[in-house]
Amino acid sequence: MRQGNGCRSAGRARLALVVLCCATVCRCAGSPGAEDVDGTADGSGDEGGAIEALDTEDVPDAPDDPGPDGVPDVPPADAPPDDAGRDVFDAPDEGLADEAGGDGPVEDGDDAGAVCSGIRDDALGPWPWHRQAPYAIDGYSLAPWFAAHGYAPPGGSEILVGRVVAGVGQPAYQLYDLSGSAFSFDFWPASTVKLLAAAGALDFLAELGLTGDATVTMRYDDGTVFTRRVRDIYTPAIAVSSNADYDRCVEIAGFDRLNTVFLSPERDLPATVIQRRYGYAGSLRVSPALEFVEGSRTASVPRRVGTGDYACPREGNCANLFELLNALRRVVLHDEIPDAERFDLAPQDVLGLQTALADAPSFFEPAILDRFGADAVIYNKPGYVPGDDILDHGVVVDLSSGERYLVAVSVPETTSSEAELSAFVGQALSAVLSFDAARAMPWQYDAGIPIRVQLDDGGVVGERRRMLFTVEAPGADRLRFWTDTWFLGEASGGPCFTFTYDYQRGGERLLVVQASSGGVPVGYRALAVSVPPP
Repeated sequence: MRQGNGCRSAGRARLALVVLCCATVCRCAGSPGAEDVDGTADGSGDEGGAIEALDTEDVPDAPDDPGPDGVPDVPPADAPPDDAGRDVFDAPDEGLADEAGGDGPVEDGDDAGAVCSGIRDDALGPWPWHRQAPYAIDGYSLAPWFAAHGYAPPGGSEILVGRVVAGVGQPAYQLYDLSGSAFSFDFWPASTVKLLAAAGALDFLAELGLTGDATVTMRYDDGTVFTRRVRDIYTPAIAVSSNADYDRCVEIAGFDRLNTVFLSPERDLPATVIQRRYGYAGSLRVSPALEFVEGSRTASVPRRVGTGDYACPREGNCANLFELLNALRRVVLHDEIPDAERFDLAPQDVLGLQTALADAPSFFEPAILDRFGADAVIYNKPGYVPGDDILDHGVVVDLSSGERYLVAVSVPETTSSEAELSAFVGQALSAVLSFDAARAMPWQYDAGIPIRVQLDDGGVVGERRRMLFTVEAPGADRLRFWTDTWFLGEASGGPCFTFTYDYQRGGERLLVVQASSGGVPVGYRALAVSVPPP
């Protein structure tokens, strides 16, 4: 029997969302009634509102679903490589002498001069969020922590976990995965992609000047006509994992537009592909003619046929944990993140998606309740296919402290259980909470005062390459430095700072500089730099 979370009473600590649920009947405000759901736990179609229903997901409605068998082991063309330039994930390649055996920073620059005179800016060029990601996620700390605590993760499992911390003008994130598993494609994403399908549909509506309040009439080739408010399509697609409503979201979004405009490098979603129909066997390439009405606004969209090849075999769906979690994070934290990160969503649709996520059941709820208590809130989207994988990803809010955490996880269904998935998440959160947050690298969009960085080659010292940093940060009195999640050290003085570090490895590296004044962070910059090999 699968553990259900019932009807969660959800408060939005620092998220401005309140979901009020009835006390005795598992039906939340804004959720569809049983008559609106395409199937229940009896195997008649989609998942119902509790975890018990998840065992019917995708399989009965799509008997030809190959699951992950046809999913590539390598990402599509625009995805970052699994290693992304990091030689190993299970051992550090940088760090201070007491951590990694290296020489660490040579000096902290406390006596730096007051003025930087005409320094270069040595960033290699703009690195979008998805390009930074393989360098910004710690892939080497979880495994030794598990080993030290006598815990062995389920075989074939993947996890990405972290915490949300205060950043410069926006949240920042300290993220950890297990040996690069955030970028693995070795699982079938199942219903975890339904949030992206819903967001893609709303993105298309925004292009038409419409919102989820619009009513859509869908005219199919067989003469079937379907009419419903769009919000009443995307809500059950997420909250109760309705396969038919997921299909309708993709049909509204449009096969090619979804996979080229919304799921694209420009939206920091280069690797995800959505092609597979879940309501019944088949492809989603054909979208019916659509007619929209929202108040005095109307729009008509002719029948569309998708023709693109998106490098995901057998008309399947491909995704990795990073992109799934990154998209969900952008929905849940919409009001706090920079405009450049936000999906094009009307305020009522932000709330609608957040509410649907809060209503969805969670496989890792037992670990969250054990760690944070019954008042914790989970905004998540699970997925489950017998014989393939059990998945979940979400934002967790600890109402007692206001702290927030990010979790994405996958375990093979054939060799693992929901209980093992939850235990895996519990262990990973224990690890994250034990790590030193003051030294862990915060990752966010650039913000605050301008930071200019010049790197000069100081030559080979022993087996390392010495790099001389000159950094201009007007208004700052202290800087902190990280490379590829490794804390390098600090420099004080300003507004011109100097810092020296001896690198073990050359190549393209992600350098993060956080500037503060009077102990308050006032500037942040993440930039790609080139370090000559030792």
